[in-house]
Amino acid sequence: GGDKICEALKRAVKEAGLKSKVRVARSGCLDLCEKGPNVFLYPSGRWLSGVSESDVPEILKKLAP
Repeated sequence: GGDKICEALKRAVKEAGLKSKVRVARSGCLDLCEKGPNVFLYPSGRWLSGVSESDVPEILKKLAP
C-alpha cells in the first residue's frame, strides 16, 4: 500500500498549499519493511510505521507549520 499512501500524501500536500515547502518522495527499503509502510519526516527525524491512507490527514498536521 506504500504507493497509494505516497500518492495520497502528494495530493494532500498540494491541496494544503505546502508543495513549495514539503517534498514527498518514495524510497527503497529502510530496514523497517516488517513494520511498513513507513514514513520518515525530515528534518525532525520522526519515523511513522504501519501507516495507512487513513493516516494521511494526521501526517499532514505534523508537516504544517
